[in-house]
Amino acid sequence: MQEELSQLGLQHKEVVENFWNAPIDFEDPRIFKNNSPFLVMLETPMSKIHFLFTMLNISMLLVVEEGVIKGMITKLEFIQKRKANNIVNAIEAKEKRKQEHD
Repeated sequence: MQEELSQLGLQHKEVVENFWNAPIDFEDPRIFKNNSPFLVMLETPMSKIHFLFTMLNISMLLVVEEGVIKGMITKLEFIQKRKANNIVNAIEAKEKRKQEHD
């Protein structure tokens, strides 16, 4: 059993290495490439990011620090995180009001 698991681990490692080492054909129409990505600085406030997604109707932002891409924020992820934070904030506020009444 242990030997089978280690064999699977080696196969998985090989698949992952092959994936990352494979050349990318940027002319392939299945690959989405944004020829004019929208960039924000790492320290950009969430309110400004919300404004950009809302007013410009863009689907994603690249986050840059000192000219190096540090990450990406998609509109869907941003909305999901905001909703989750709003729910947490509402629960905390409700618990605080309950404690004040007790």
